[in-house]
Amino acid sequence: MMRQQALAAKPLEINFFQSLIVGALWLGVAAFAGLPAWPVGHWLWIVVASLLSTAGGLLFSWAYARADASYLSVTEYSAFLWAAAMGWLIFREALSLTTMAGAALIVAGSLIAARRDAPSEIELAA
Repeated sequence: MMRQQALAAKPLEINFFQSLIVGALWLGVAAFAGLPAWPVGHWLWIVVASLLSTAGGLLFSWAYARADASYLSVTEYSAFLWAAAMGWLIFREALSLTTMAGAALIVAGSLIAARRDAPSEIELAA
């Protein structure tokens, strides 16, 4: 679906509407749960996270218009690696053994899927 969307619209348009929908959903949740307290002293990190999220969305939209979805969908799992790394570096979160094992599996799976000479599903079924 992301590939079809990327072929029909430009990255900025995709990112705008995605942000609009996510914002509307969060406002719907906030109507029932209330707004959290503003994290004083963390506004810079919120701005940085917003900019990185926007840049990532634009780059993924651009990539889906130019590459196979089967390849790109696997590389999206790298977000878990980035989240674990940022949590460890910025928030001093401990990385558990299961997190490290999961990261290793994600990297291995991405490398296997990224191989250009990997057999296709049709070749595997034959």
